[in-house]
Order: sequence, then C-alpha cells, then structure tokens
Amino acid sequence: MKQLIFCLMLSVILISCGGSEYVVKYNGDEVEINSLSEKLYEGELLALTNEEMIILLKYKDNKTDTNIKHEIASINFGKIGSVTVKGYSDKEWRTGVWLMQIIPALAIGLEAGAYTGEIVGGLAFGLLLTIPGWITYLIFDAASPDPPQWNSDVNDKESFKQLNIYARFPMGITPAQLEELLRYYNQKEVTKLD
Repeated sequence: MKQLIFCLMLSVILISCGGSEYVVKYNGDEVEINSLSEKLYEGELLALTNEEMIILLKYKDNKTDTNIKHEIASINFGKIGSVTVKGYSDKEWRTGVWLMQIIPALAIGLEAGAYTGEIVGGLAFGLLLTIPGWITYLIFDAASPDPPQWNSDVNDKESFKQLNIYARFPMGITPAQLEELLRYYNQKEVTKLD
C-alpha cells in the first residue's frame, strides 16, 4: 500500500511539472482577426501601419496536408471587426494547483482518516488542508488577464496602435524589411485581405 501511495504521489508531482507553453518570442505574437465580412484569419502579427495590419498567415498545404505554408498579407483598418492576441489567456497554472496542492491535501486527509479509522474526520481534515490551495487558485485566477484585443465598435486608431507591442516590428516595417520578407516567402507582393 505504501508503494502504491508513493507511486501515485510521484506521478502527480511529475505530471504537474509542466509549465506554460507561452513564452515571449522575438517575433510577433499570434493574432486572430475577424473581418467585417465574417472571415477569420490567423497568423503572426508583423506590423501595423496607419491604414492596415500586416500579418504572416499560416495554413496547411492542400496538396500534402502536412506542410505549413506562409503568406504575407494585409488587411485594411476599416475592414477589421476584431483582433485578439493569442497566448495570453493561459490558464495552465490550474493543473499545478490541483495536482500539487488540492489533490495531495485531500489524499493526506484520507490517509490520516484511514490510519485513524475515521474516514469522515480524515476527509474533513483533508478539506481543511485544501484551503491554501483554493486561496492560491483564486489569486492566480484573479491575476490572469483576459487576452489583449481590439474591437471595431470602438473604432479608435489610437487603441488599435496599442497592438504594436505584439508585432514583430513594433516600430513599423520599412520597405526594405518588407521586400526581404516577401523574397523569403517567395511572394511578389503583399496579399490584400477583405
């Protein structure tokens, strides 16, 4: 029985060692753009200009269905319904709180109850031990911000420009940089989206 409990606790500890997949990257963040024409585009935010958003679209190749194709595209400010920056609504901390605080506290309480022969008392003791875990859960949940987004209902170019901090080129993209990217992705010009 002790070996089983040890194996279970060890597996819980090892499973909970995973952290957030989101790490700030040197290139732009992934964005989801909903156009006013009800189309959805996903890709890396490259840059913002006064009139448009330039993104690197990523999609699967229809021929092989495994190769990822890239295309540099732009969408006019007036055609964007909403923009959501992906990767910032990460709630993966929940797994660690459950596996490292709440479940072990309950297990300790049940083990104490089994040891003393008072299962109900052990369960009550285990629930009491989970209080710090619930406090941690509430603090983390309150501190996790909603993903950054922009909505066309606001129709404010200043708040739209605040998305620059998530772009690969936050200070804007020069024509030379754009030409180099187009050449890298074998494009002659930027694709216009609607």
